[in-house]
Amino acid sequence: MNIKDTIQLVGNELYTFFGASGSRQTATMLDLSKGASLELDDLQLVALVDGRRVILEEFAAAPTARNAFEAVRTAMAKRQRLRRATAIGRGLAKYVVAPFGLVLFGLAMNVAVHGGSQAAPAVAAYRAPSTYPAAAPYSPLPTAAATPATLQLAAPPERIAAALESGVQAGKFTVKIGDAKGSPIYTFEDPLCTHCQEMAPELAKLSKSHAVYVFPVSVIGGDDSVKAAATALCTKDRAKGWELAQSGASTVTLPGKKPDAAELQACTDEVNANNAIFRALGLRYTPTVFSAKGDLFPSDSPATAEAIEKWLTTEG
Repeated sequence: MNIKDTIQLVGNELYTFFGASGSRQTATMLDLSKGASLELDDLQLVALVDGRRVILEEFAAAPTARNAFEAVRTAMAKRQRLRRATAIGRGLAKYVVAPFGLVLFGLAMNVAVHGGSQAAPAVAAYRAPSTYPAAAPYSPLPTAAATPATLQLAAPPERIAAALESGVQAGKFTVKIGDAKGSPIYTFEDPLCTHCQEMAPELAKLSKSHAVYVFPVSVIGGDDSVKAAATALCTKDRAKGWELAQSGASTVTLPGKKPDAAELQACTDEVNANNAIFRALGLRYTPTVFSAKGDLFPSDSPATAEAIEKWLTTEG
C-alpha cells in the first residue's frame, strides 16, 4: 500500500498524517477554532493551541522537517483566507441585494483563495474580523502619485462593471453627483482624502454630462471617515451630505429628520461593504475612477474633468 503524507482541512480542524516522511507516523487532529500557531523546534513540528504544546510529527532530517512546516503553514493560511472571504460573503448576503452580493462575493472569494501580486496584499490589509461587518483598522494608503499607473486588479473589467452597476441599482451604497443620465462614471472615495476633495469640482463638471456615482469608503480616515461617510449615505440629499462629509466633519448635520441608531448602523454596514470590495478588487488608493466598461483611470494622469473625458473617449 502506498503510504503518503496527508494534510487536510476538515471544518475547523486540521488533520495531519506524515506517513511517508515522519518518524512517528501518528495522525493528529488539530482544532484551529481556538487559535493556533506553528513552529519548528529542531526536527519537531510543533503547534501551540490554547496554551498547549502539541507535537505534530518528528522528522529524521532538517529539509524534510522544513518542507512539512511549510506545507502545514500553507494549509493554515488557506483556512484563514477562506474565513475572511466567508466573513465578507456573510456581510454582503445580509446587507446587499442578491445580484450585487453574488457578484462581489465572487470577487472576494476569488482573491482570497487564489491571491494575486497586488490583490492578495490588499485583502490581507483589510483584516476582516470574524463577525462582519465591524470597523477594521486601516493604515493610510499610498497617494495616487506614489502608486503604479496600472494596477493588477482582481477581476476583468466586464465583471467590475457589472458589480459596480449592480451596486448602483441596489440604491444603498452610492452617492450620485448631479442629475445627468449619460454614460456612468464610478469612483471610490474617502471623505477625508485630500485628493478626493480636490477632485470634487472636476466630478461636478463631469456630472453635467455623465451619471457620476461615488462609493464612499473609509480607507484613509478610519473611524472618522466611517462616521462621515455613513451619515452622508443616511441623508435624504446624499449629494449635499457628501459635500459636507468632504468638508472634514466627522459627522454630517442636515435639516430634517436625523437617522436613528438602526438606520445609522445600516449605513455604516454599507460603508464597510464598500471597504470590503475596495480591498477585494486589489485597489490601493483613493480616488479611484472607473468607466462604465470597468476600466481603471490611470493614476499618473491628472484627475481633471478634461483628462477623464478624453480618457473616456479613447478607452478601448
